[in-house]
Amino acid sequence: MEMDIPLTINDIREWLITNAPKYHEQKSLEFPPQEEGVFFGIDKFYTTYGRLFDFMRYYRYKSKCDIAVTDLMLRDFDDVEKLAEWAKKYRILGSHSLILFDIDYLWDKHLEKVLIEKDLYADKEPFLNMICFIRVFQHLYWDYALHEEDISGKDIRVIKAELIKIINHNYKPV
Repeated sequence: MEMDIPLTINDIREWLITNAPKYHEQKSLEFPPQEEGVFFGIDKFYTTYGRLFDFMRYYRYKSKCDIAVTDLMLRDFDDVEKLAEWAKKYRILGSHSLILFDIDYLWDKHLEKVLIEKDLYADKEPFLNMICFIRVFQHLYWDYALHEEDISGKDIRVIKAELIKIINHNYKPV
């Protein structure tokens, strides 16, 4: 399944369904299958299936991210209290549910495709609001700690300027 063109969600879903029996057969073995000629190398099919399956598990958060980003767009960007409320409201989604998505798949902020593994990409389009959410959450929650009790002294101009830059680059209206 190596390719340099981005896969669609349907491509990945169909491949997972089609190859599920083979994967479950291999998974039932005492040890994962080994790739021929590779010292301690686990079979490429086996690892690719696992990576694609994990990747698709993140896709279930798409609608939650659409809602969160829409909620953000309704807030006054000049009001640090409103932005702090948003960061607190979506704390679980951003600091637990999606934290590894950023680390695993969005290592290059300027990439036009989402890297699943070497030479295997997904189309970025379905993930735009997820990426927007992750970037905004990172900015508000981690970088500026707007979830803390005392947010006085936070420079709203700097926060707002970066927020607008993130949204302009990643937001897709739903």
